[in-house]
Amino acid sequence: MSTALNAAAAEAAEVATFTFEFDGQEYTVDRALLIDLDVLEPLEQNKLNTAAKALLGDSQWATFRSKKRNLEDLGNLLSECFRASAGADLGESED
Repeated sequence: MSTALNAAAAEAAEVATFTFEFDGQEYTVDRALLIDLDVLEPLEQNKLNTAAKALLGDSQWATFRSKKRNLEDLGNLLSECFRASAGADLGESED
């Protein structure tokens, strides 16, 4: 494994989860999933539902799906998730 990946894995282990809000609902994601192949492979194949479900887990996925959703909602959910993960990594505060 490369030094950069080792550093990313070590940093990810320091903060096990991060939380973000989407459409009035709070979601908590295991930081390790951001580099998990169960998330990365479906993203690479544009299988956004599969990737989002892997990130959120069954319970939070059911919460997201409890409202009528479309592709734009799914894209916005994933964007917010990755934005929040990067903000947490950069030490940004949420104002």
